[in-house]
Amino acid sequence: MFTGIRTLHIHEQNHYDYTCMFGKAISNILLVFGATFYLFGYYLN
Repeated sequence: MFTGIRTLHIHEQNHYDYTCMFGKAISNILLVFGATFYLFGYYLN
């Protein structure tokens, strides 16, 4: 019983870490796209 709870806790921790990494990657990509579009708009004007 205790091992099952412990395994579940470790699994949730890994899932949280992956979600956090995924969120950081998405925010970085959005930041790069935003900067690129901003520079394109700046040069086109």
